[in-house]
Amino acid sequence: MKRVSIGNFFRSITAQITTVWSSLRLKQAQRGGAPSVALTIAQAYISAIVGLSVFVTACLGGESSPVSLEESRGLEEFHRGEQWVKSGKLKEALDSYERALDLFRKAGHLFLEAQTLSELGIVYRHLGQNQRSLELQLEALDLYDRLGKTREKAITLRRIGVIYRNLGELTKSLEVQREALTLMEGLGDPEGVADSRMNLSVIYVTLGKLREALRVQEEALQVYKTLQRPEKIASALGNLGLTKLFLGNVQESLNDQSRSLEIKRQLGDINGEANSRVNLGLAYAGLGSYPEALKQYWEALSLYQKTGNKQGEAVTLSNLGDLFNGLGDLSRAEEYYESSLKLRRELQDKAGRAITLKNLASLYRKEKNPARAMDYLQEALRLAEEIPLPLGQGDVRQEMGLVSQAQGDAATALENLEKARASYEKAGYRWGVMDTLGYMGEVYKSMGDLEKSLSAYRRGLELAQREGSLQVQAHLTHRLGRLYEERGEEELALRNFLEAVDQVENLRSNLEEVEIRRLYTRQNSDLYRDAIRLLLKRGKVEKGLFYLERFRARTFLETLSSGPPVKIKEDHPLLKEEQDLLAEIQFLHGQMRQEDCCPGNQLAELKRELESAKRRYEELWLRIQLAQPDYARLKSLKAAELRDLMDKARDLLDEEVALLEYFLEEEKLHIWVITRERLVYREVSVSQETIAGEVRAFRASLSPTTSQWEGLGPDFEGPLKRLYEMLITPIEGALEGKKILGIIPHQILHFLPFGALKNQRYLIHDYAVFYLPSLSLLPL
Repeated sequence: MKRVSIGNFFRSITAQITTVWSSLRLKQAQRGGAPSVALTIAQAYISAIVGLSVFVTACLGGESSPVSLEESRGLEEFHRGEQWVKSGKLKEALDSYERALDLFRKAGHLFLEAQTLSELGIVYRHLGQNQRSLELQLEALDLYDRLGKTREKAITLRRIGVIYRNLGELTKSLEVQREALTLMEGLGDPEGVADSRMNLSVIYVTLGKLREALRVQEEALQVYKTLQRPEKIASALGNLGLTKLFLGNVQESLNDQSRSLEIKRQLGDINGEANSRVNLGLAYAGLGSYPEALKQYWEALSLYQKTGNKQGEAVTLSNLGDLFNGLGDLSRAEEYYESSLKLRRELQDKAGRAITLKNLASLYRKEKNPARAMDYLQEALRLAEEIPLPLGQGDVRQEMGLVSQAQGDAATALENLEKARASYEKAGYRWGVMDTLGYMGEVYKSMGDLEKSLSAYRRGLELAQREGSLQVQAHLTHRLGRLYEERGEEELALRNFLEAVDQVENLRSNLEEVEIRRLYTRQNSDLYRDAIRLLLKRGKVEKGLFYLERFRARTFLETLSSGPPVKIKEDHPLLKEEQDLLAEIQFLHGQMRQEDCCPGNQLAELKRELESAKRRYEELWLRIQLAQPDYARLKSLKAAELRDLMDKARDLLDEEVALLEYFLEEEKLHIWVITRERLVYREVSVSQETIAGEVRAFRASLSPTTSQWEGLGPDFEGPLKRLYEMLITPIEGALEGKKILGIIPHQILHFLPFGALKNQRYLIHDYAVFYLPSLSLLPL
């Protein structure tokens, strides 16, 4: 009869138990709600058996030799350390692992010593002590190498790669991650290969290789789903969400992060939940949904503080500083940045300190304190060079360029920006290159060197097109439009403005929540204003009104048309096909726009491919409308529909009704009089500030006892008469025969009761007055 060793028995039972337990956890995570009684009982038994089997197998090395007292006590401490980590109590975990390490060393068990060293290294990494973590992992690696444990060596190399990435040493990180991948491939371990490739993908994101990262992460996610590894599915979704956020696919990012958060909460992974909330905060902040971003950050901060994860706490505090910095609340931003900096100094986290110092410098630049900003940047640069932190050097140099520009020193600004661009290019971080080229374009423009400015913008735009980043494309296309306008090339400028509007609306259509879409439109209000202003300057009055309606009406109309919340089958094959086809079209567009991209015959082939892709997309869209009508409705409120609604609105007007639509810019007021018969346009040379001042003066003169316009005294009449002259007098001739006025206000005019405007009589005495948020709303 064949003899079965205790070690082999435990290896077998461990594999079977792990598979069953992972399946149970995945089903529970998908089902939601509190864990069942059966699952809770199973967890207690399985946790004990798995812990015992793993360590007995390791201790015996596959043989049936007895376990010493030190080893037995060491196994208990090790298992206790694991439980402390799961519950987020890292300091307690350190104590248990240290005791286990001491016991295993006394027993002379090198394998268990190596296991404990590696786990200790992970805890120190979570606590932000990367150098100590690296020392422990290297010690564990040496032991595994001596023992010939290939799989454990590969796992430890992955962990070392993460530490190097945290330290900003991306080249070393790539080297060890690739070495780990090679070992896992040699072992034929699909899960180990997926783990290594996922770690590589995180470096690709840091380097700006976003498409490559996305592909690798999606492949790894499929492996984890096949193997039913819920904790790794959650982690992969989190990484995918971040990559999609950087690519500008904000709604998909939110979906992935939300699913990741749900699984992590089901598994009781407190640190994982905090990480997901930080990522969700980043996505919401990028959309301008600041209340939701704050909520996520504060929840994450509370969880990190609860578990003692100082590294996570420092990151979240810094993100909160970024958020308040973006909101213009500089004092609160400074408070959060300083708190983050204090923690990172305690943790001896040089990379984190460099990042926070750079953020503080950005704050002081905005506060018009460039000298202090430069002091912080010098310290940040020294830290980034000491580590070394290549991307951090690029970030610091970029901020130095912006500070020098604020000081009026364009030459030094360009020198620093060029060094930043070179750092990013060397590291392969394309996102940073795009960003820096945009800043360089601004500096050249401020110097009056429009040709070099144009070159910088074009290079950034070409890179954005190759990377498929619509968000950066829209930003740089808008900047190019402004540059062309300054050069006097208004037709080219207008073409760029309108193209950027289309790009913004394309991005916007991928956002599911109406409030998020509204915030995104508001973020791009300058672009719409530039497009409308230049259309009117070139006499395209009706088209200017159309783009004004595209800006102001779209969110309200989408709110009405969207109805109940849309449920989209995200895994529907047609939607995946649509995503792939849009990516293909975008890529072909980018290839054709590059100067001297290819010989004539190849260019003709590209055009044929593009036309073919567009035809296929039109056919696909018809199929999507039939199969996924909710999704089609969400995405298909097109500009043509707005124009149709505008035409219907005019047809609905009675002969006695006129609509007055206003648009304010810095030095001019634009008024459209819309009647059933005609469209009249007037431009008034009055500044936005002048109008705002009169509105504020009128409202300041109101008292709590004033009712309507009864008893208005001399204090009221001055502002009201002047506003009448600005807002009504220029178009009075077009109101002949009208008895009803519909007012479509803009900006501060929303706070003005038009009926109170006075010439000889109050406007309300001559016309019935009503208000509309937009012309396009009238037919609904």
